Amino acid sequence: TPPSTPYPPRQKHISEPIASGRLHLSTIVAAQFLPGPSPILSSAGADFRLHITPLPAPGSRATQTLKPSATLTGHTRALTSLAVISQNDDNADSVMLASGAKDGTLRLWDVSAAAQLSVLGTRGLKAPTSLAISVPDRHPVWATLSDGGAQAFDIRSRDSVHVIEPDALG
Repeated sequence: TPPSTPYPPRQKHISEPIASGRLHLSTIVAAQFLPGPSPILSSAGADFRLHITPLPAPGSRATQTLKPSATLTGHTRALTSLAVISQNDDNADSVMLASGAKDGTLRLWDVSAAAQLSVLGTRGLKAPTSLAISVPDRHPVWATLSDGGAQAFDIRSRDSVHVIEPDALG
């Protein structure tokens, strides 16, 4: 008898692609779907850019070429993280994104306006490695930092509201 393997057998790829395209000049480091009636992908790249890309509708038959509808720039080093903040408090129809990068900043973006809203510097300009939104109160955005610490920002006031030093985590 053949030896048992802990892995399931490989599955054949049976579906056809619905889209193709190169969204970034280098590695995509994070991707999030935006809320709304039609599928939209936000992606963060090591090429310092965020792209907002409409996706084909579910059930599309022909392969479509993906093209970003907006490119958001401002970071000066590779992006590391991305989070969707459901709505901008100033405009209920607007979606806000938060992005972190190796430049030690967290940036807030208004997707519908394709505009940067704010630049927030992390403690010691440490690179955010991941972002998390508090649920159900979406106002604090937590960033884990490259030194092992964490920092929270209130997106309404744009202030740092909590800092967790790396040695405090044990």
